Amino acid sequence: MIAFDYLNYIIRNKLSVKDLQSYYKAINSFKLFGDIGLVFVDNPSDKNILGIIGDFFLSLKEVSVNILAARTEGGTLLSVRSEDENLKANETVNYILKGIGSGGGHVYMAGGFTEKLLDKNFIIKKIKGLNNEEI
Repeated sequence: MIAFDYLNYIIRNKLSVKDLQSYYKAINSFKLFGDIGLVFVDNPSDKNILGIIGDFFLSLKEVSVNILAARTEGGTLLSVRSEDENLKANETVNYILKGIGSGGGHVYMAGGFTEKLLDKNFIIKKIKGLNNEEI
């Protein structure tokens, strides 16, 4: 038998108070390039919340694609969310990480990783190239 109360608790309680620091960092780093959002977070409290944070920014009416970069001790994690059929999340991750990392996912959500510590300027150049290059 399924314990629905416990299942509802798990679904509703994905975050903890310590995760609020990652949200704070994300909100303070947010930049908008047309309808593409960029969020940059160093050392997130938990890499599993990156997608949740990305979804939060995608819910903004001005954002149709959100790119979240999180630098950790081991490298840089990317989480991409897209509602733009011309900028697929999986292709965007692969475009940003081409030759330096790998990624995968789906049209609407994808993730990737590189051992390099990417800086904001590198990702901003890639974002500016999204509209000018085939990805």
